[in-house]
Amino acid sequence: MHIGVAYAPEGVKNNVLNTLSAWSGFESPEPQLVRTLACLALLHALIQERRAYIPEGWSQWYDFEWGDVSACQRVVAKCGGGARSCAAGLCEALYAGRVSSLPDAGLLTVLVQDTLGEHTLSPSWKPRGLTAPLPYDKRLKTYASALSALPSLDTADLLGLPANCRIAWETKAAQNVLSGLKEKSAAEAHRLLAEACNEAALSERTCRDWFQKFKNGYFDVEDKNRSGTPKIYEDAELEELFEEDSSQTQKELALTLEVT
Repeated sequence: MHIGVAYAPEGVKNNVLNTLSAWSGFESPEPQLVRTLACLALLHALIQERRAYIPEGWSQWYDFEWGDVSACQRVVAKCGGGARSCAAGLCEALYAGRVSSLPDAGLLTVLVQDTLGEHTLSPSWKPRGLTAPLPYDKRLKTYASALSALPSLDTADLLGLPANCRIAWETKAAQNVLSGLKEKSAAEAHRLLAEACNEAALSERTCRDWFQKFKNGYFDVEDKNRSGTPKIYEDAELEELFEEDSSQTQKELALTLEVT
């Protein structure tokens, strides 16, 4: 049977469903073999998606590819009743060939055991991220349906990472954006911010003002108080106005009190 090439989208859920879609025509009279392939797809997704959280997910970037899981699938599909032990040994050997760090090699072993260990053959076993056990079926599409219940946004628990990994990732992403903006013109920076933030983006004039400040070595972007004495009024004034006419709008009150 021909197996197509899959290009993994972002996130464990999309990744594993993409792989299962490429194998969707596979069926076997041995449900253990089919379940093993579903777990293999999940393992590959976890291995790939942890790369988004370097150095927590992996210590460095590794070129885990579609060819890795595809090669495992072709061999495992021929293993019959010994599919589970075959898959675990093959995956650990194949993926380990791309890993250059000893701690990462240990992590890979843990991931393989978590998703392809003998305990995963139990009808009551459920992967992280699911509230119900995986089915025991002869068709891969049944597993695709079950795994579609995975969260759309990867959680720390699903990836087996520290609870604050998402915050660390977002902080790093923001730093990368800021680093990239420093190399842009004010107009280009404004365009990128507008694309990313839509209506919440800074105005182009503000971007230009900030760029000029940055060029002069001034990096404080907090708004400064305007010159002159600010208008101060007591609550009593506001209460008195309300007593006179409780239907006044906020704008009308501001005009009366000479505030903005």
